Amino acid sequence: MASLSRFAWGSNSKVETSNLPITLQLFEFEACPFCRRVREALTELDLSVEVYPCPKGSVRHREVVRKSGGKEMFPFLIDRNSGISMYESGDIVKYLFEQYGEGRSPSPGLLESTIFTGWMPTILRAGRGMTLWERSTPDPPPGKLELFSYENNPYARIVREALCELELPYILQNVGEGSCRMKSLVDASGSKELVVENGIISVTLSNPEGYVIGISYNGIDNILEVENKEQDRGYLSVVWNEPGKSSHFQSIHGTKFSVIIAEENLVELSFLRTWESSMNGTNVPINVDISFNYMAIDDKKQRRMATMRDRGTGQTLAYPEAVLLTNPSNPQFRGEVDDKYQYSLENKDNKVHGWISIDSDSPIGFWMITPSNEFRNGGPNKLDLTSHVGPITLSTFVSTHYAGKEVTMSFEEGETYKKVFGPVFVYLNSATNKDNSLSLWSDAVDQLSKEVKSWPYDFPRSQDFIQPNERGKVLGRLLIQDRYIKGGTLQNAKNAYVGLALPGDAGSWQRESKGYQFWTRTDPNGYFTIKNIVPGDYNLYAWVPGFFGDYKYNSTILITQGEVLNLKKLVYDLPRNGPTLWEIGIPDRSSLEFYVPDPYPTLMNKLYNDQPKEKFRQYGLWDRYVDLYPNNDLVYTIGVNKFNEDWFFAHVTRNIGNNTYEPTTWKIIFEHQHDIFSGNYTLQLALASAKDSELQLVVDNGIVSVTLSNPEGYVTGISYNGIDNILEAQNEEQDRGYLDVVWNEPGKPYSFQRIHGTKFSVITAEKNLVELSFLRTWETSMNDTNVPIHIDTRYIFRGGDSGFYSYAIFDRPKGLPSTEVVQIRIVFKLEKNRFNYMAIEDNMQRRMPTMRDRETGQALVYPEAVLLTNPSNPQFRGEVDDKYQYSIENKDNRVHGWINIDSDSPIGFWMITPSNEFRNGGPNKLDLTSHTGPITLNMFVSTHYAGNEVTLLFEEGETYKKVFGPVFIYLNSATTKDNSLSLWSDAVNQLSKEVKSWPYDFPRSQDFIQPNERGKVLGRLLIQDRYRQYGLWDRYVDLYPNNDLEYTIGVNKFKKDWFFAHVTRNKGNNTYEPTTWQIIFEHQHDIFSGNYTLQLALASAKDSELQVRFNYPSINPPHFTTGQIGGDNSIGRHGLHGLYWLYSIDVPSHHFVKGKNIIYLTQIRATTPLQGVMYDYIRLERPHT
Repeated sequence: MASLSRFAWGSNSKVETSNLPITLQLFEFEACPFCRRVREALTELDLSVEVYPCPKGSVRHREVVRKSGGKEMFPFLIDRNSGISMYESGDIVKYLFEQYGEGRSPSPGLLESTIFTGWMPTILRAGRGMTLWERSTPDPPPGKLELFSYENNPYARIVREALCELELPYILQNVGEGSCRMKSLVDASGSKELVVENGIISVTLSNPEGYVIGISYNGIDNILEVENKEQDRGYLSVVWNEPGKSSHFQSIHGTKFSVIIAEENLVELSFLRTWESSMNGTNVPINVDISFNYMAIDDKKQRRMATMRDRGTGQTLAYPEAVLLTNPSNPQFRGEVDDKYQYSLENKDNKVHGWISIDSDSPIGFWMITPSNEFRNGGPNKLDLTSHVGPITLSTFVSTHYAGKEVTMSFEEGETYKKVFGPVFVYLNSATNKDNSLSLWSDAVDQLSKEVKSWPYDFPRSQDFIQPNERGKVLGRLLIQDRYIKGGTLQNAKNAYVGLALPGDAGSWQRESKGYQFWTRTDPNGYFTIKNIVPGDYNLYAWVPGFFGDYKYNSTILITQGEVLNLKKLVYDLPRNGPTLWEIGIPDRSSLEFYVPDPYPTLMNKLYNDQPKEKFRQYGLWDRYVDLYPNNDLVYTIGVNKFNEDWFFAHVTRNIGNNTYEPTTWKIIFEHQHDIFSGNYTLQLALASAKDSELQLVVDNGIVSVTLSNPEGYVTGISYNGIDNILEAQNEEQDRGYLDVVWNEPGKPYSFQRIHGTKFSVITAEKNLVELSFLRTWETSMNDTNVPIHIDTRYIFRGGDSGFYSYAIFDRPKGLPSTEVVQIRIVFKLEKNRFNYMAIEDNMQRRMPTMRDRETGQALVYPEAVLLTNPSNPQFRGEVDDKYQYSIENKDNRVHGWINIDSDSPIGFWMITPSNEFRNGGPNKLDLTSHTGPITLNMFVSTHYAGNEVTLLFEEGETYKKVFGPVFIYLNSATTKDNSLSLWSDAVNQLSKEVKSWPYDFPRSQDFIQPNERGKVLGRLLIQDRYRQYGLWDRYVDLYPNNDLEYTIGVNKFKKDWFFAHVTRNKGNNTYEPTTWQIIFEHQHDIFSGNYTLQLALASAKDSELQVRFNYPSINPPHFTTGQIGGDNSIGRHGLHGLYWLYSIDVPSHHFVKGKNIIYLTQIRATTPLQGVMYDYIRLERPHT
């Protein structure tokens, strides 16, 4: 209080360049309020000074003052630099600022004193530092003492009082906030410390870093691990990385300390670390003293713990956190596994945990209490760390534990962000004797209840921490409906999890880390109340234990200050496409109900031996899979097996020794008792966890077995004729068989993208037909990383087929951004050491070089063309390999592929396209086929041989839907090497069968038009080639040398008298002028009232503008103009049409007269002979009466 009464005076050093030699001598005594003002000024000016204490009864220093100044009055200053000496605190303060203040003026509090600010510190300290101690030594020490402090430090005041009462001279090194002597302090002491006491505990923090370096409690000087460095005892840390770079661990150390508030019963301190560009980025760990040896994280998970030394002498297991204790200091731990992940808890339960010094006669407890989860990431069910061997206690705010990189907090360049993490409560308690040590856990749980009731706290002073009266509340009732349960009647969503998180898709809350989350559970009737919500935009999410699916309320919720929002009744229509045939497990977001094996006896944690529900926490259970299934993978028969006994808790790899592993395939076998229903069956699949895994689907029709990644839809394997995989297994799985696009946002570079689905579904599963869907839906969060089109990749498998079908549905609903697509194709990359002979038509077949031959060759003008200089097969030396050499027109690009011609049992892989209806550019457009790799393509859309004019351009918001395919991937085989080339003939025959079957009747997409839904066009084409002659446009001036064309209705005939193209007039010397054609007609009757209509259809236009006038040839502006139109150049390219133009021109009746009328058609643009229009049809209509 003595320090607080002088406010902040004497706390900060305001002069940044002060580093003067010590020339000042100050004679004073600590209890003197006027002396204090001088010391405050010295702190603010960052000046050091020799201090000579002059308490009452002084035997040395008062005599010096009397001799030097003539009287015994304080304070008294001597400046040896200027030779000045003076009394009076006000004069001294002014002098110091004039001499050393760099133009600054002293703070008002340094020049004046009130009873409170001047004398209150002396009164509160009961006159300490005023009188000489009666037992002080008359002789000072040989060297001066050195004190680093600043005037307003309450702990430094106590030291100065002692120095004064002992009359010990000392050098005062001022180190106020911002002082240039901070480094000297660190060099001298090793740290800059702040000590905060509240009468129960004392906490020491480093200044300005903010590390907790000491906690004193119940007579123990420091319950933190003093053998650790100061920055490794209690700290805030982050693990961060720049995009694409490795992660860094960083303990956050402040660079600026400040006191936010200092009241009688409340102190809040700030240690700010501001990021700067020169630095070119959550966890609160605390390392507790080793005497803490008993850890508790819930009522049952409590035990004595090993030490860090025990871990250091142990054996590291599969990952560094897991250690087998081989030589522990306590023999009871020998043979146990210590692993911090064995003590993880879900966020909703991770509220209090910590340590007890259980062997002490006066045991104490150290607890981390988290009263709210609103600032944690991943929602209520996310698992995270608690306390573990060290002894270490954590409060984890954000982590990727048990979730992976999907929950990483990612920030775009320039993105703004602010969020408050905490407060959390570090709680200490004590027991009177060893027998009551475990009561400390119960007390900590009681303290948690008190903290929860007090949340949100009303005492944090940060404006960013939202106070209780500023928060909102949401009420409602959640009901569920399943039309196949209880007749579809509404049911109460009992014990459902209901929460608010940042807007996103259903279920996105579990991947969300940036925003706040607020969760609750419903009561037995489905009612819920979500309290203490920070204002902002949210979606409401829910899930119901025992029911499949994720709920999301259909509207964004805006919470304002103090708002109470009643959503009333919400109905969750559970995902369901039909009645249940069978099910495995319980939809509760956990695999706890499945079979968890016993751990290896030599790798146990004894804590869980008697807790069956916690058995999954034991180390190494994944390796028990190969013990239970040594030869064959798990087979589960519906109606025979039980999931709690026969379904292994984790679908893991098979350990085959020598640190090698292989994929595993589990089988679900069931009997379909009834006839197969028409329509789609649905396989609902819920995964509780996944680690670097890919759940694949294998479809086997007895001839071909195809493996697909789930949910991406990549073809990762094709097994045929005894070969495990005819695709290139050395490629990454996404680089074997896939659909890809090349696209760009307008004005930006092109991007190549393999399409990977995010949602798998079974479209149909019949006895002889399976169709699978891998849907990738575009979302705004994808920005420029994914082509803005919904893409559904489909695969069809039919019984008896030697192959499978593939097609894709591209769909753009309203609201998607603009984009350009230049390529859509299907790609298969075959095993490079197997396929070596390529065939694309009868006369285009050959052995092919390899990709390695290309890599060792010489690139030519463009990268696709390579001169083979060192091929593995000498016959290719000197040849050029270029995939464009094997292009063919769409009309002929129907079957192509590869043969492994050197095999004793050759097989063929063929791409068959039974129709070109979905390809771009028409029948004569050239495109790619197969090429060195070996690679086989099916090109749906490309700009090859056409350029950007055939790009698929989509305006913002433009809708679109098109089916590409199906195409048939066909495999065949021959009995001997001599018959290998017969595989081409067989593939051609298969093409004929596919063409005859087109359009297929088996695809189940409603967007694929079935045979009986399609139309037909018949006709006869006759050819008159006269228009194909060159230069016909120039004949116009021969036929109309002086005047332009005039056409009289009822007299002329358009076949003889209407020139085929309205062109310019050639004036010679490459100059041209516009032409005006006249249509003359007689109006036999009176003029009708209303508008006449001139219907005008143009078959072609080239850089032209057609103006129309009625009876007034020179009127401007014209009655109608097309504006500049056309670029198809049909006139000069021997065509009769280009792009079609239609115009309906309203003509007010007053433009016509009874009798003769003339319509003037002027094509006014005339810089070349080829500008003009070609008419298709002209009609004048009278008003309707």
